[in-house]
Amino acid sequence: MKSLSLVLVVLFILTCSRTPAKPRLVVFLVLDQCRPDLITRYEPLYTGGLRWILDHGLDCTQTYHDHGYTATGPGHFTLASGQYPGPAGVLGNNWWDRKTQQVRYCVEDKQAKILGGEGEGRSYRPFATTALGDWLKAEDSLSKVVSVAGKDRASVFMGGHDPDLAVWYNWDGHFVTSDYYTDSMPEWLTAFNESIHMETYRDSIWTKSLPDSLYLKYARKDFFPGEVDSYRKDPYSPVFPIGFDHGDEVKKTLNSIGGTPWLDQFTLEAARAAIQAENLGQDEHPDILFLSLSGVDWMAHYFGPYSQEMMDSQIKLDRRLGKFLTWLDQSVGLENVLLVQTSDHGGLPLPEYQSKINHQNAGRIDASIRKIANQALEDNLYKTTGLKKLVVRQGPGYYINRKLLAKTRIPRSEILEIIRTYIEPVPGIDRVLFRDDILKATPTDSLAFWLSHSTNPEGPDAWALEKRNWVWKYPFGTGHGSPYAYDRHVPLYLCRSNTRSAVFNQRVATVDIAPTLARYLGVKPTHDTDGRVIDDLVTYLKGN
Repeated sequence: MKSLSLVLVVLFILTCSRTPAKPRLVVFLVLDQCRPDLITRYEPLYTGGLRWILDHGLDCTQTYHDHGYTATGPGHFTLASGQYPGPAGVLGNNWWDRKTQQVRYCVEDKQAKILGGEGEGRSYRPFATTALGDWLKAEDSLSKVVSVAGKDRASVFMGGHDPDLAVWYNWDGHFVTSDYYTDSMPEWLTAFNESIHMETYRDSIWTKSLPDSLYLKYARKDFFPGEVDSYRKDPYSPVFPIGFDHGDEVKKTLNSIGGTPWLDQFTLEAARAAIQAENLGQDEHPDILFLSLSGVDWMAHYFGPYSQEMMDSQIKLDRRLGKFLTWLDQSVGLENVLLVQTSDHGGLPLPEYQSKINHQNAGRIDASIRKIANQALEDNLYKTTGLKKLVVRQGPGYYINRKLLAKTRIPRSEILEIIRTYIEPVPGIDRVLFRDDILKATPTDSLAFWLSHSTNPEGPDAWALEKRNWVWKYPFGTGHGSPYAYDRHVPLYLCRSNTRSAVFNQRVATVDIAPTLARYLGVKPTHDTDGRVIDDLVTYLKGN
């Protein structure tokens, strides 16, 4: 693979045959919880779509999210908007809303109604900022933007304010949208839902695609402590084959299918149906398909990135993505397509793997111990102030109820110190940071500085930061969400059909992706972005 530096950009361009300056279709592909090594580790085994990405992509090896709370909602928001999530109001997947004094889900919209199946209203309505698709449509009203994902928050945040359609899986056997995007259910989406018969998969078994010897060579042993065992789990035996222990309980199967490669298969099929129905990439007005495959995340949570399950999932994804690209070549022409592949966040290997194999100080934050600590905190606050529920915990954040605090003469600083006293000693907690300190953090305290991009004055008053290589998942599985490099580092490939693989080793922040693509497409963001345009990448794209 060729390394592409500043000096070599022009040389690389001169070695490639030319394609149209701008694509007719941009496919913005997000693999949820995809560490860079999930793409490269099985490279010798790829023959399909991931093979095509590696063979035709500019690999931007130093791509990082620069916000500290690395969750799905904030990640997808940043990729499409070029803004840090916290200052824009995206405090996580969920946060405590000080106005309603209730937990808020990031894309909830009580004004919207779901079309095509069951579910709660979802949209981009609450957010003032815009996204890449909005910028494109502001420049060219005949361009189309469609967003398809397994998760609603992924689809909504990628699509932005005014996509032609945003579609997601409702965990009940249907891909749905809301009336924020369209007055009625699209006929093609209804037909697609009627064709997939997802309920029939309750009897299906997930088996390996390759010989056992290859899994032992490229992954670890099939049974590893810490993996989630959801199938024939008595006794604990997280091994292939994997199925559903739900019998005839169809609803449970439909809700848990995300833990298998089948969800991403259906999502790719939904994306294909959307391209065909919406006539994407068929004229000189460039279109964007945002596509997020959410099953990668669920399986990584269950089994960890070095597991045989994740390896097999990637092998199956390679083949299915290959079929998708073959169809795209026939319908649009890959010479007319720019494929961008990245991720909303990385992830930590199982802490048991980090400890046993990588010899790291790793572990799990014991849920029972944390519960005791939180109860002790609540008891002490009541003893000190006479108030119940003065502090609300949501995820790693602790929110002081300002209305209740106003009823006591005890200063906020004292409440903060009480939180620190009870929470910081919990095994696995590195330190408790206060919001005021986070907001004024400088790059010299990198962890707090990155967290400053994940909060705002309405965010948590205190933040429980886990130790490096420790996870909140207990007692099985693994996770993400920290400001450490393993959660912030993600892949980024820019792919055209006529180019050869090359490497771009300069640092790229994920907030840079949207403004850089906008410059290449000849459109302007309709608001200020936190990201910058990376001129060398624009030069590369214009030459290909």
